[in-house]
Amino acid sequence: MEYLAKRAWMNRPCRQRLATMLLAAGLGMITGVAMAKDPLPEPRSKPPMVVAQATRTPAPAPGQATNPPAAAATTVQPAATPPAAAGPQQTGPSGLPIPRFVSIKSAPVNIRRGPTREHEIIWTYQKVGIPVEIIQEFENWRRIRDADGEEGWVLQTLLSGRRTALITPLEKQKSKVTAVRQAAGGTSPIVAYLEPNVLANVSACKTGWCRISGDGFAGWVETKYLWGARPDESFD
Repeated sequence: MEYLAKRAWMNRPCRQRLATMLLAAGLGMITGVAMAKDPLPEPRSKPPMVVAQATRTPAPAPGQATNPPAAAATTVQPAATPPAAAGPQQTGPSGLPIPRFVSIKSAPVNIRRGPTREHEIIWTYQKVGIPVEIIQEFENWRRIRDADGEEGWVLQTLLSGRRTALITPLEKQKSKVTAVRQAAGGTSPIVAYLEPNVLANVSACKTGWCRISGDGFAGWVETKYLWGARPDESFD
């Protein structure tokens, strides 16, 4: 009986179960070694005044786009407009100045290669309030330029007259941060520091200074440190 019991235990199914148990035990030990890692470093702290940066997402990759092919029927000549900080403003068909700053009204907003819905989407804005500059008008479409210098077309109804601005990127200024002052003037007390690409609301501009506000800050910044306002602008 003892011999039969040993034969029964060592039959093929039993041997397979034994091999599975030994393999599992070995994998457990290997996994335990692989899991033994150094503890993660503490997250880097940031100044409390920094808010989310403006973001864009590229157009769908080839083969994934759901848009019709670009239309060739509508032809619009490129606008010969100066950069935001140079030259006098002209007037567009709407009677409003060109160039002029506005902001993205809702999200997501598709920017197209031409002034029709049939034109290809070249990028999509995923955040409300991003400043853009209108450089050309065609019917109910507006050709815009963003802080990166890229241009595209968007429906006028997707833009807002609310003024916003981005703190000038680091490579365009000497300091790593931009000072926000209590009043317009270089001798006014500093109330906050902002990092590059912080998005702010603009409520007034005069004599080279703009009043801005955002999540946890409010004050005045020199216009040269903002993308979204012209140095010669004055409004309240």
